[in-house]
Amino acid sequence: MKRLVLKFGGTSMASMPQIKRVAQKIAHEYQTHKEICVVVSAMAGVTDELVQLCSEASLLHDTKEYDSVVSTGEQVSAALLSMCLQQLGLMSRSWLGWQIPIITNDHHGSAHIQRIETAHLEEAFQEQEIAIVSGFQGVTQKGRITTLGRGGSDVSAVALAAALGASRCDIYTDVDGVYTADPRIVPQAQKINQISLSEMRMLAYMGAKVLHPRSVDLADRHSVSVQVLSTFSDRIGSEMPGTLVIPDDQSASLSRISGVAQLRALHVVRFNLTAGDNAFLEGFLDRLRQNHVTILSLNERVLHDKLTVTIGFLSKDLPKVEKILQNSKRDLGSKSYEILLSYAKVSIIGMHLARKAEYIERFINLFHEKKISYLHFSFSDQNLTALIPEDYVELVVRSLHQGFELDKSINETSLLLQDEQSGYATKIR
Repeated sequence: MKRLVLKFGGTSMASMPQIKRVAQKIAHEYQTHKEICVVVSAMAGVTDELVQLCSEASLLHDTKEYDSVVSTGEQVSAALLSMCLQQLGLMSRSWLGWQIPIITNDHHGSAHIQRIETAHLEEAFQEQEIAIVSGFQGVTQKGRITTLGRGGSDVSAVALAAALGASRCDIYTDVDGVYTADPRIVPQAQKINQISLSEMRMLAYMGAKVLHPRSVDLADRHSVSVQVLSTFSDRIGSEMPGTLVIPDDQSASLSRISGVAQLRALHVVRFNLTAGDNAFLEGFLDRLRQNHVTILSLNERVLHDKLTVTIGFLSKDLPKVEKILQNSKRDLGSKSYEILLSYAKVSIIGMHLARKAEYIERFINLFHEKKISYLHFSFSDQNLTALIPEDYVELVVRSLHQGFELDKSINETSLLLQDEQSGYATKIR
């Protein structure tokens, strides 16, 4: 019998009416799949409230106690969903990470899963019991609760799908798939029926809030089939076409643009150092990581013996960064720095972009045409990225989407592939 893992995020679990809707969807799926594991996030807004309480208790808090606090949101939503399923006449129980157990390392606040013991869940399946698992959390070998980082419920779901040998992992969210851009910014954005793991990974890392980047890494490593679906459709994953994330070897190796991603609410600390100040920089980066400040961009520029370093981080982490800078005054010495507020990353995502010089030229020219300056620009085979003032994000996203002709259906548009030996250009659909 085919097993399914279903994951429902915070917007899907935002209120009791929505939790009851999720229960109905699971009950519908249960008619054809008797072995179902459901992973849930905390109700929308709850984790933010818990994080705020931790900040009020201590700005640079004990990370072990932090995890104990912020993991409680998922406990509530899992138990409520289980109760709703029982009300529908189905056998169900909620599970916390430590009860399964989901064993992680001891990197509190951003722990990585090491293994999952599945014996208890196997017993639940034998009893035809639906397992409702609190996402985002695990436990160390020493019995301390850990969390997997924001958005970690996606990671929990894919890891459980791998451990249980599930036929598919359905990620339910507030959109009906992966789009070429945020439809709230670009109404002409196109839904992508299939996307490669590499493209999905890069979209996730560059700000598309559909899947957690580490969940895509896990899906790739363990060959887990992942589908992105809408909670708010009346249909279920077995009936509803969302976006299927497929292995790279099943996707055409073409030079193509698959989407525009943006990551807002960034601040930047810029250091003016000398070329020999690597020890200070490494120490500062370590302190950021120890205090759960996610580094979202890092750029170094050397001119003669001068080293300019810009580090991007989420605006919510500004108090922590300022505290760390204050505590680093002795190490700073005469080195100067400044904090630049309200920036964003905007990226074009695709395959083999670095092989197409015209893509880079078009990307840069769009900024010149709109008279928008970027703090720095970078490119790789899978992304072209600029760090820009946040006020220009929507204008830039719309301009890039139009400039790269993503308003045409990505599932039907012909792509141009250049044969390197003959120089013959072939259209491929």
